[in-house]
Amino acid sequence: RTSLLWDEIRSDASDRSNPGERGRTFVSNAKAANPLGGYFSEADPQSMLAGLHQRIPCGADETAGCHRDGWAETVENCHQGSAVIKGPVPEALDGARKINDLGVKAWDRGDLAQAERCHRQALEIRRRLAPRSLDLAESYNNLGSVEQQLGDLATAEKYEHSALAIRQALAPDSLAVAETLHSLGRVRMDRGDLAGAEQYLQRSLNIRLKLAPGSRDLALSLIGLANLSGRRGDVTRQEEYLHQALSLEGNLTPADLASIYQGLGGACLQRGNPEKAEEYIRQALEIREHVLPDSLPLAISLSEIGSLAASRGDPPQAEKYFRQALEIRQRLAPGSLSVGSSLSELGSIVQVRGNQAQAEKYFRQALTIRQRLAPKSLGTAGSLHQLGIVFWLRGDLGKAEGYLRQAVEIRKRLAPGSPELAQSFNWLGLVSARRGDLDQAEAYDHQALEISEKLSPASLLDAEMLSNLGDVAKRREDVAQAAKYYGQALDIQDKIAHDSPAQAITMQKLGDLARKRHDLGEAEKYFRQVLVIREKKVPGSLSHAGVLLALASLQRQKHQNDDASQLYAQAIGILDSQMARLGGTDDVRSVFRAEYESHYQDYIDLLIAQKKPELAFDVVERSRARTLLELLESAQIDLRNGCDPELLWRERSLRESISAKSSY
Repeated sequence: RTSLLWDEIRSDASDRSNPGERGRTFVSNAKAANPLGGYFSEADPQSMLAGLHQRIPCGADETAGCHRDGWAETVENCHQGSAVIKGPVPEALDGARKINDLGVKAWDRGDLAQAERCHRQALEIRRRLAPRSLDLAESYNNLGSVEQQLGDLATAEKYEHSALAIRQALAPDSLAVAETLHSLGRVRMDRGDLAGAEQYLQRSLNIRLKLAPGSRDLALSLIGLANLSGRRGDVTRQEEYLHQALSLEGNLTPADLASIYQGLGGACLQRGNPEKAEEYIRQALEIREHVLPDSLPLAISLSEIGSLAASRGDPPQAEKYFRQALEIRQRLAPGSLSVGSSLSELGSIVQVRGNQAQAEKYFRQALTIRQRLAPKSLGTAGSLHQLGIVFWLRGDLGKAEGYLRQAVEIRKRLAPGSPELAQSFNWLGLVSARRGDLDQAEAYDHQALEISEKLSPASLLDAEMLSNLGDVAKRREDVAQAAKYYGQALDIQDKIAHDSPAQAITMQKLGDLARKRHDLGEAEKYFRQVLVIREKKVPGSLSHAGVLLALASLQRQKHQNDDASQLYAQAIGILDSQMARLGGTDDVRSVFRAEYESHYQDYIDLLIAQKKPELAFDVVERSRARTLLELLESAQIDLRNGCDPELLWRERSLRESISAKSSY
């Protein structure tokens, strides 16, 4: 997940120790050398400044908020500055400073579009009147920060290098240089160059340790390095950096504290401590709702709360928070990496809820953004990994393996030993197991488990790997070893994610194992517990259909045919719905149908045994009708074209009637 630390990137312009402030004096002293003779034309910056005032009104309904944070006063002062902008260079450059400050305020309010306009206009003034000045470097740095948030990483890096060249020439190894090095580190991190990011961030930290020990600037460097450690999966170093930053609390803003709490929450989540994670993340959310409402940092907090809900097995709540985060990001930073993150998160949730076609759509949208902005990044690896899972679920193992291997190559290079790499090994193991290559599957599972145990022993990731190793043992007919692995996984899940979909998976495996031992009572107990969880957490999903089929088959074995028939009917209804939302090619849908064909046949046989041939015939015809509709869909044939209007009216009436009844 892309982490955007909002207040990391700007030094205090009012600080007289800031070389940017000294640069303004330098420019004033050098005004006689200005090639424009010290004056603007009437059509240039004055109109820029007046236009800004018109574009940022403070209406009656906003007056209280504007006066509260000084926004209206800033706009008014800046507007008054237009009266002298036609004057000598010092006054003109002072107008540019006011435009720059207006951009900073827009940035603080989360208005990236307005911030970009302001900083571009300040840049144009400074580039013409104060070339190669520290003021110009400040504008380059600010624009680079805005472009990074908007997702244009190449342009952001270009601006930051321009700023660095000026600052290093005029104020070598100063705090201003440290600021730009820090910004470059964040850009390199977003582009997936974690080694390059570390070099820039460490250089920035070294300068700040020397010139500003105990300062807010130093804390921001520590936060940046913590973020980098988190990307690499080094939770221990991430926490160390964050606690060092927190020790400087007296110099931090509320927004800085929110960033620290956010990072600590993420680390706790990696360590399998969701309760403490939620405590930290909600602290960050509360701060951001108060000081940074409707901002990209607030979207980060909403996204993290959504991830917590997902880990607890509450997809509807997770989707709600993910959609709120996406709405903010699309409005403030359309087409950015943060939008890609939200699309990726939403794809994961609709996938859990069973809509593979919609999940693939979200994942491909995220991949398009990430490949455009950061083609070799961990974010791109994440999208490739997610698409691999889509094709695994469809049974297209060739494509699944191809996407997963691409993800592994990036993750090995950028984040060896990370939980993300462990997950890639996990899914490659599942591909191998599905192909029947149990030795290879076991090797991948042990690689994943080794990483997971180093990072966070007894975590949900550990439980997932143990569960997969149990699958391998079960397929080798080593029932005792399988039960041991499943039991270890269930103990972890029961403590961390009680009644979650992840726990339901392990419980169903234990039910299957009990049935294999002919302990039908124990098997039914597990299946019933799983059914309760999935009816509540993931209704209508493939996993929901899976436990219904397992329970139906068990009840048929126990000669409880009426109960079995009802369970089969529910499961077949879900499978029909899943087929409509599966997506993929005709071959993929054929593989999916073949995988579940035996269950349709079992249901038909049961109905015939119950002397219900009409219902059996109906099941057969529904299956055929679904196949026909898929063929018509793939051929893009519109059945309504040229149809009798009376039939269309009857269809519409029936749909309205069904909708009304389902809402009772």
